[in-house]
Amino acid sequence: MTLDISLTGLTTARLHALIDGFSGKRLLVIGDMVADEYLIGNPTRIAREAPILILELSEERIVPGGATNVAVNARTLSSDVF
Repeated sequence: MTLDISLTGLTTARLHALIDGFSGKRLLVIGDMVADEYLIGNPTRIAREAPILILELSEERIVPGGATNVAVNARTLSSDVF
């Protein structure tokens, strides 16, 4: 089975039909398991050694990235993911 989608002229109804088509499908995701880490902070000063901002860390988030993100998104669409 191939998925042939052209985004040109894609209607809302067609998009919903494509999303609904994931339900009950079995999907094998091949790729790198990646965890994306986001560090959020506020700039407090500029380093003396180089023009680099020094940040005060206020939040840290780790979210799925790479093939892991694809697997999580497919699972959200009710596919069986392997």
